Order: sequence, then C-alpha cells, then structure tokens
Amino acid sequence: MHWPRLVFDESVQRVILQMSISPMGRDIVLAARRGLFIIDLEAPLEVPRFLPQGGTWEVADVQWNPHRLRAEYIVSTSSEKLLIWNLDAGEDVNRIHSTSHYRAITDINWHTFEPETVSSVGIDSWIWTWDLREPRKPVSGLCAFSAGGTQVKWNRQDTNVWHRRTWTKF
Repeated sequence: MHWPRLVFDESVQRVILQMSISPMGRDIVLAARRGLFIIDLEAPLEVPRFLPQGGTWEVADVQWNPHRLRAEYIVSTSSEKLLIWNLDAGEDVNRIHSTSHYRAITDINWHTFEPETVSSVGIDSWIWTWDLREPRKPVSGLCAFSAGGTQVKWNRQDTNVWHRRTWTKF
C-alpha cells in the first residue's frame, strides 16, 4: 500500500518522530503517528512504502534490526504497545502486536549478538525481553518497582552477565 506523494510530504513535514537505518544502509524507516514510512535511499524520490500502525499515540521509538541475518524486522512502540514488523511478508506485513507493558514504552533495543532478541522498558518499571521465534509473549522480564524506566541497552562487550532463564548473575 502506497500513499500519494502529497500525503507523504505533508506527513513528513509535520509529524516524523523517530528514524532508524537498515543494517545494509540502503533503507531508512521514518516513524509517525500514522505509521512507518520505508524509504529506499537508492531511490529517495520514489513514494515510500507505508505501514499503518493503527493507533492514535505517538511513536516513542523505532529500531531496525541491526543484524543482517534478520534485516527484515523493525520494532516500534506506540504507548504501551510493542509492534514487531516483518517486511518480507509482502503487502500484508506481519505485525506482531504485544501489550505486556501496562504503561507507555520509553525505549527498545535489539540484542547485541542475538538477532532474534529485543528488549523494551516502560514507565511501568518493567523490562521485557522478546524472542522473534516466540513473539506472542515475552521470554523474560525484570521490574524495578520503584521508578519507571527510561532506557534499556544490551551490553556490547559481555552477553553472559545474566542467565536469562533464572535472572541470576553468573
């Protein structure tokens, strides 16, 4: 589904909130309240691919999977919803919709070494970790209880600091 050039130009000028680049550097995704715009940087004047998000909330974050092995995946947020998009699904983009957070998601981050793993954190104090192979529910979660979260990042040096099945330190 493509939007006419006029609608795209109007949307880009007014409401683009977040941006991410594909791991190959060929495409970018621009996130707006209405949805995601995928722009091919080798043909930037072409009408971009549009993926409607289907909500009224602003996008807090959008990230393209940084791993070439899973470059077809983009994750975005809309209030308490985590949206995982599979771009290889054609016109009927496989959008996985998760609502484990009960307050707005503030940050998302793909795992540094595992291309199927992404984490989210929200104002509800929860950090949820998701596996693309089983995306309907989180594979693990941590809660701070005292304050809402603002950022979640994976360690770029050591992935074995925490055992994710029991959340105990090695």
